Amino acid sequence: MKWILFLLLSASVFLNAADVKSLKASKISKYLSLNGIVVDIRSKQTQEKTGIIPESYKLPFIKDDEKSLKIWKFKLLKILKSAKRSFLLVDSNGTKAKDLALKLKNSGFSKVLYLENGFSSYKKN
Repeated sequence: MKWILFLLLSASVFLNAADVKSLKASKISKYLSLNGIVVDIRSKQTQEKTGIIPESYKLPFIKDDEKSLKIWKFKLLKILKSAKRSFLLVDSNGTKAKDLALKLKNSGFSKVLYLENGFSSYKKN
């Protein structure tokens, strides 16, 4: 019985991770043309140093604790107006954005994407 429960929980975690979709840097222009929202979660210093994607919202995600995440989600909802709106998270290399996308997806944001390989892939493109 314990094994069945373990397998079900493991499968659930695996499937949730697969639910988060990425977007290639070459598709950003098309995404923006369809009124997509891009949210840059890198620090302000990094944004100033390396640049930003035009038309993106700057909403740094620095601390990964429960209180900071709650405040950050409140600010995100001010931008999106609805948790059902599609948006793209951008970080430096895609790792932090993917992790955050999974957390947001599991907390009710149904159409969250992350930029595959992050801002570095956008700069190369």
